[in-house]
Amino acid sequence: MLLVVPLRTKTLFCNRGLSQAGVWSYSIYLVHLPLIVFSIFKLQALYPGQFVEWDASSAAAVAVLTIVCLALSACTYRWIESPFLQRKARLEDEPALLDVAQSEP
Repeated sequence: MLLVVPLRTKTLFCNRGLSQAGVWSYSIYLVHLPLIVFSIFKLQALYPGQFVEWDASSAAAVAVLTIVCLALSACTYRWIESPFLQRKARLEDEPALLDVAQSEP
């Protein structure tokens, strides 16, 4: 029984959504805290007494903020992180450029 369980969970853990979340994970890490904290504080200031406990409006706000966080993370990965990763790969492909860059003070 224990030998069969990992084979059945492969489709659960090896899917495109989780793979993409892994690619965006650093962007999600950078974006989620400021976005959620500042948004919740702003919502609490606009609607005093709400967004203090879990209710339907708080759950909806968190769901919307999660979607916004994922969208913003995808954008920061696409337009900020990915170009730097491509430049890094080009530098690693040309070791002479990397040696010159490291030898300068």
